[in-house]
Amino acid sequence: ACEKLDCRILEFDGEEDHVHLLVEYPPKLLVSVMVNNLKSTSPGGCAS
Repeated sequence: ACEKLDCRILEFDGEEDHVHLLVEYPPKLLVSVMVNNLKSTSPGGCAS
């Protein structure tokens, strides 16, 4: 998902029910679009 959107995950940490991400992304990309793409492609079915 990140390659498609031209973004990079710089740091990642998480717990059982949520994650924390530090992401570098282009200013033209809406945060909501990036989040929805990451949620829809993450293993384990993050999108609920």
